[in-house]
Order: sequence, then structure tokens, then C-alpha cells
Amino acid sequence: MKTATEIANHPKAQLHRELVARLRDSGSVYGAEKTWGRLRLNPRLWKRIVTYGLALPERRSQLNKIAFPACNLAEGAPFRASEIVHEIVGMPELGLIGPMHSQPYNMAAVGTRR
Repeated sequence: MKTATEIANHPKAQLHRELVARLRDSGSVYGAEKTWGRLRLNPRLWKRIVTYGLALPERRSQLNKIAFPACNLAEGAPFRASEIVHEIVGMPELGLIGPMHSQPYNMAAVGTRR
């Protein structure tokens, strides 16, 4: 069984820490996405990233979450936005007009045309 020191000194663990530090240095999730583009321009580093499987979109997303744990906007944003739209549209007191109708938007009529 490997000790904690042996695991921490493994090249993949060192690369993982280096990538998280670079992503944090970028300052934001948007900056982290740009950092991934810059990392591709360094062939020697990018080869190490690919060798250890850290270039896969899932792993890049995990590293972004580690670097910015409070800013995981990309995952839930579409769901939250659709929930907000459904809440607003469902409020008859606002008198919102539907896209093809001259009457207030009716949730039961979604997908049907008059």
C-alpha cells in the first residue's frame, strides 16, 4: 500500500495541483476556459495533460470545479433559467402575451397553434 507522500509525489498528482493553481490564477471560470486554450499551445505540457487523461471534457470540468467551487454556473444555469421563465409565464396577473397569440399566454396551449 502506498503512503500519502508517495501518492502526493506521483507525477499525475503534481500535474493536477499545477493545473488547479494555473486555473485559479486565471481569476474566474471564464478565465479558466481561456487558460485551457493557452495550455494547448504548450505542446510539451499538453502532451502530459493528454497522457494522464486530464484533457477530457469531464476531467477539465472537474478541475474547473476544484479551482472554483463556488462558481459552478454552467451546470444548473439552463435549468434555473427555465424554472424562472415557467414561474413568470405562469403568473396570470402579469398579463404576458404569448409568442403567436394576442391573448395572455396560456400554459395549456403550449405547442398548439390557433
